[in-house]
Formats: sequence, structure tokens, C-alpha cells
Amino acid sequence: MKGLVAVGRAKTTRAIARFEAGSRLHAAGDLPAAIAQYEFALFDLPDFAPGHMVLGLALAALDRRHEAEVSFRRVLELDPTTADAHLALGKLRLAEGNLTAALDAYRTALRHDPNNVPALCEWWLVADKLGLVAEGLAAGRRYVALRPQHLEARWDLALLELAVGDLTPGWEGYAARWSHPYYATWRYHLPVPEWAGENPTGQRILVWREQGVGDEIMFASCLPDLIAAAGQVTVACTNRLVPLFARSFPQADVIDAMRITPPNVEPFDIDLHCAAGALPRHFRPTIESFPTRPAYLIADAARVRTWHDRLATLPPGLRVGISWRSGMMTAERARGYATLDKWGPLLRTPGTVFVNLQYDDCALALATAEDQFGVHVHAWPDLDLRNDFESTAALISNLDLVITIGNAVGELSGALGVPVWRLSPSPVPEWTMLGTDRRPWFPSMRVCQATQTHDWEGLVTRLAPDLYQLAAAGATRVAA
Repeated sequence: MKGLVAVGRAKTTRAIARFEAGSRLHAAGDLPAAIAQYEFALFDLPDFAPGHMVLGLALAALDRRHEAEVSFRRVLELDPTTADAHLALGKLRLAEGNLTAALDAYRTALRHDPNNVPALCEWWLVADKLGLVAEGLAAGRRYVALRPQHLEARWDLALLELAVGDLTPGWEGYAARWSHPYYATWRYHLPVPEWAGENPTGQRILVWREQGVGDEIMFASCLPDLIAAAGQVTVACTNRLVPLFARSFPQADVIDAMRITPPNVEPFDIDLHCAAGALPRHFRPTIESFPTRPAYLIADAARVRTWHDRLATLPPGLRVGISWRSGMMTAERARGYATLDKWGPLLRTPGTVFVNLQYDDCALALATAEDQFGVHVHAWPDLDLRNDFESTAALISNLDLVITIGNAVGELSGALGVPVWRLSPSPVPEWTMLGTDRRPWFPSMRVCQATQTHDWEGLVTRLAPDLYQLAAAGATRVAA
């Protein structure tokens, strides 16, 4: 009997030594060697659940998902309440693209450990992707309560709160975007205090741009409110927007943001400064506080007349501008946009005259669409759609309708009061819709969402009859 006990102790000691060696190798990044040590250890201690857990994690890190799943399920055979094993199985399902199964696994993990922070984070993100807004919001709030120092999570939660129309905490949390490495690069630091919403009467405030051109245009909808309230406003925007903003906000001083960009920051006689994205917190606390005005940007009148004359040479019909992708394309973002060859049901609409508003090199796409659908999309080589916002705004002002995805073309069109159909590849509402079925920033904009993620064919097919009816009726200035 004593001999059997001694053998058992020896096997346990040997297994523990192998687990410790495996752990060191795991931490050093030598996963194959770590796996070998874990497997040797489990040969001596086959019912040691934590050992199967670390083995599964090492296998999953090498994308040996089937073997990892065997390890995690062995953990659950030994202890069905192990939340981390359910979490790990959820991550395997997520890697396979099975969001529903992943979510079920995270829910199970949280039933066994309600304060499991990684499971809360995964639950939140997957629920959001599935459009389960209330569930995602609950998970996000629990996560942020447990990790208040995680400012990036507070930023993500703010977008979800704004998406459901909970504007007060949403706008408050929106300030946490500066904790995100990407957004932090947009932040300007000036030698005066940031405006925090106090009475701006008599104050000289500089408002600076942030994020992309489309965001600049959207947040500029709040500038008239600040201009009416403050003593003097200086707007620092991208140089492409300076003339357009200067005309539209004549009571403000509009400057190129390069003038406040290090290392050549110019001195300005100002009392306060703030980001353009901070303005909605103070001027758009409710949906009712969004103005119903048709437009807040004004195109140059002379250019508008020039483009009126140029468009008059085109065939008769409903004049529809189109743009189908973002100017900032990555492999990840590309999945969110449809190529022009998916627009067939719209492009084939009789009685329409299509005008190109796509602001990158798209000559091949236009030629291919013409060959495929027999439809000519009119474009002008002398028009720089990317950099010449003055002429682009004048062209758009002469159109009856703009159909676009989520990019600067749609924001510019909406700000000019031109009817816009904004195509969204997701059934999940964008946060900028603020809990409504539209985008309150732009009264002339209609949001057209896919019923299934990335179902572009279904979306454009559903919209084609609407466009046909408009063209057949000879409609101009389409209602949003």
C-alpha cells in the first residue's frame, strides 16, 4: 500500500513539474513545446481540469481548433461550471463565424460566473453584431462598471447608447474616444482650456476638426448653434472645406486646420477650444433639439449655374448621383461595400440619368458597368471630386437624388439639402441614427438598410421599384 502511495506522489510531483515547465514555455511563446509538456503531465494526471484548460488554450492559439475543443469539453466533463471553458468554446464558435453559438456559450459562462470580465466583453460585442441591442447594452454597462478604467470600452458603450437614443450618457461617454489610439491622433492640444459646456457668451472659442471629412461635415451642423451663443468662433477644418464652410458660416472665422497642427502652431487670440465632436453633447441633448432646416451648407452660386448648364446637355431624366465605396479602403472595410456590378437593378432603371460622384480612380468600374448594363454613368475628367469640394457641392446641388453608401458624398449631399438614399449593408442601425429610423443630422436623407448583413443584391433590388416610380413620374427633388 505504501508503495502505491509513493508511486502516486511521484506521478503528481512529476506532473506538476511538467505543468510548470509548460507554463514557462507557454509564456515564452514556444507553444509546441508547451503543449508537449502539458500532454505529458496529463498522462500522469488525466482528471486535472486546469491542465486540460491550459492545453486547450495553447492548442487554440495555434489554430488547432478541433483538438482545443476536445480539451475544453474534457474540462466541462470534469467540472461543468468552469466559466472559462465555456468562454473558450464560444471563441472557437466565433472563429468559425457562428455568432449565435458563440453568444450561447458566453451566456452559459456568465451564468456560472456573472462577473467574468472577458466573457462579458465577448457577450457584449457579439450581441451587438447580432443586432441584440438591449442585450449588448446590458452587457456593456456591466463590463464598464467592472472595468471603469477601460476607457476604450466606455467609448464603445457610448456608441451603443447613442445607437439606442440614450443621448445623455452616450454623449458623455463619447469623450472617451480620445483613449482610442486611432482617435487620439486627431486631438489638438492648444494653450487654452477646453470648453466644457459653460455659458459661451462673450467667449472666443476655436472649434477644431476631427476624424474624416464626412464627420467634419456632420458635426458642422452644430456650428450655427455655437456661433449664435458665443462671442466669436473660429473653425479649423480640413483645407478642402475652408471655402464651403466660410460661405456657409459667415459669422465665423474659418481657417485651415494645418495652422494649429504641430510643429507650426500659429498663435490665436482665443479663450477656449473644443473638438467638433463635442458640440452635440451641448447642442443636441435630445432628438427634438435637432433642427428641421433642409440644409446648412451653401454651394457657390456661380459654380451652381455652371453645373446647371453642363447638366443641361445630358439626356432628359431623373438626375441621380452615385457613389459606392469609401475613400479609405482596407480589406476589412471592403467587405462593407458593394462593387458597382451589384448595382444592376438600380442602374437599369429607365428614365434615369446617372452621374458619377465616386471620388477615387473608378474609370474601370464605370466602363465595366456600362458594358454589363448598357448604362452610361456620366463623369467629367476635369472635376476633382476628392479635393474640389466647391465644384462637387455645386454639381450635387443640381441633382435630383444621390444614392450612396456611408461616405463623405452622402454627408455633403445631406448638408446641402439634396435628397439622399444612404445604403447600409447591415440591418443593425448605425449609431448616428440615434435610435431613430433616419439620421437626424440630415432631414433630406433616407437610410436604406439591408435586411441581412452584406445582402447588397437584396437591398438594391428592393429599392429599384422606388427609383422606377420616381423616374416614371418625372419627379425632381425626391422626398427623403
